Formats: sequence, structure tokens, C-alpha cells
Amino acid sequence: MEPKKPITARTVAEWMTEQLKVYGRLVQSLTAMDILNQFGEEFIHETDLENLSIDSQVRKEFHALNPDIIYERWGWRKRDEWDIS
Repeated sequence: MEPKKPITARTVAEWMTEQLKVYGRLVQSLTAMDILNQFGEEFIHETDLENLSIDSQVRKEFHALNPDIIYERWGWRKRDEWDIS
């Protein structure tokens, strides 16, 4: 049996990338809840308004994997042809 790989911010970012490929967008609040449930609380934090937020290192890794991603207030989406680069 292979030893389990440690879960890192990169692991979570790779999972987010797969979710983005499947759904075309990621709603930040729902993604944060999924990360909490699947990977644990070390990859999220609670804001001053008590909302779940994705850890900054995870977001950094996610953006490194997806340089053309568009961030909007609600979350992330794939770039469309009408988006300014």
C-alpha cells in the first residue's frame, strides 16, 4: 500500500482546478465549504463577518495553475472571448 501524500495548498488548488474544468466556475462560499469538508479547516479561515474564506496560499497556488482565470466578487470563472486580457 502506498503511503498517503500530505495534503498541501497545492493539492487543494489542483482540486479547485478540476472543479473549475467540470463546472466552468467556482462560487467562493460553496468552494470554501467543500474545502472545509474534504481537506480540513487548515485551508480556510473565517472572516470578520463570519464567512468562510479560502486560505491565501491556496488562492495563490490556484492562480498559479490558472493564470487566465477571472475573479469576480462571487468567485472564479473561465475567461470568455469577450474578456479583456
